[in-house]
Amino acid sequence: MKLAISILLCLTFSGCSTQYIYNDTKYPTPEEALAAQSKEYEEQLAHIEPAAERIGGRALVVLPDRARYIDMIVALPMYKRTHESSLNYVAATNEALDLQLANILKKRNFFDQVDVQRVHSNVAPQSDADYVIWPYMGNPRRTEWYFLKKGAAERKVIPQGLGLKMNERLIFMANSIFALAKESRTH
Repeated sequence: MKLAISILLCLTFSGCSTQYIYNDTKYPTPEEALAAQSKEYEEQLAHIEPAAERIGGRALVVLPDRARYIDMIVALPMYKRTHESSLNYVAATNEALDLQLANILKKRNFFDQVDVQRVHSNVAPQSDADYVIWPYMGNPRRTEWYFLKKGAAERKVIPQGLGLKMNERLIFMANSIFALAKESRTH
């Protein structure tokens, strides 16, 4: 997943102010843009059905903390001179996006329990959970997502469906996680 899914339009011409764009709609404040994102995600969750087949066990979704998102955002040339409130907006949209994946996993009911933990590190998380899911943010232009079954020697890359629209990608990723968990039970 690309780190910055929202576009921040900073107009520097006289009389223009910063505008926040979410899904091609301009908002005068970050709060309004984030509310639009939140509404979209709530609507998406309302249409998600629990899975017919379950995996069980506990899944831990390890997500970056706000500071880690900001570190990655400022590494992108287009955000080098961006105001702190604007960086916080871009970080907040990415936090919500990643959290939506955890919410979809919960709603699909693949696992008995889905927990979320926030960390600043890019190091593979240590956990006693049956399954650990996390993004590796080594490159600000591309984030890889990984899946690790408890006791497994190697992590697996989670397919992301990069050609899909963002909401479809989240569903695709959740289904990919289910497939990886199911496959890991047989190995």
